[in-house]
Amino acid sequence: MSIINDQDYLRNKQYKTSENLEARIRFHRQFGTNPYSWFRWVYDQIDPQPGDHLLEAGCGSGALWQENLDRLPQRVELVLGDLSAGMAHKARLNLVGSIHYAVFDVQDFPFAGQIFDRIVANHMLYHVPDIPCAVRELKRLLKPGGHLCTATNGLKHMFDLYQLIQDFDPNYRLPTLETRRYALENAAALLGAEFDEVDVRIYQDDLKVTQIQPLVDYILSMFMFHELPRIQTSELDKFLKARLEPDGFILIRKSQGVLVAH
Repeated sequence: MSIINDQDYLRNKQYKTSENLEARIRFHRQFGTNPYSWFRWVYDQIDPQPGDHLLEAGCGSGALWQENLDRLPQRVELVLGDLSAGMAHKARLNLVGSIHYAVFDVQDFPFAGQIFDRIVANHMLYHVPDIPCAVRELKRLLKPGGHLCTATNGLKHMFDLYQLIQDFDPNYRLPTLETRRYALENAAALLGAEFDEVDVRIYQDDLKVTQIQPLVDYILSMFMFHELPRIQTSELDKFLKARLEPDGFILIRKSQGVLVAH
């Protein structure tokens, strides 16, 4: 088991609170080149309908619904849950309205089958130790005709950033094997074991980073960089400043999207 799917590390360190996740969300909002936000776009792919019973597995701080709560159709029943009790608590604090919250493991849901019209799993299935088991559980919870919307990254997502870190610290190992667990390039096959149709949809966006401190904060928030010594922060800051393009930014290319499974 690697750190990306170490449930104890995820529950009690990386996602014990929402601090790391929210730092990364702010970074993408601040420097993303697509004016239509990620969370608005993801909501469009979910496409909730009046009266839907909707679940988000791995809700984090509730950011998806903070941006879209006013868009929910009438009579939608929303259930938000996470492996981390701290995350579920933060989502409860961030949102208002009649929303249900739960703490659960996506490999073993505490729900009866066929009760949700739509299920969302936003950037979380690559954290699950047994992905096929999680996919079976998600399928079990869907009503006939319902759909699952899972967000994930491509294998080249943020690769420019990983290369920067390797240039800074040659001992850093690029996280290629970890990101292959559930990526845009192979997730359709994993979902296809349980679902008849899987549609891959790409969100077009890159990062033009014009400020170094938010980039340093972003790097230090990520699980794959958890072993970078904190005493190197000042050196990292100097290194990144020296890598700014003549136009005053660092370009970090992204590869992300959602898979909608029926």
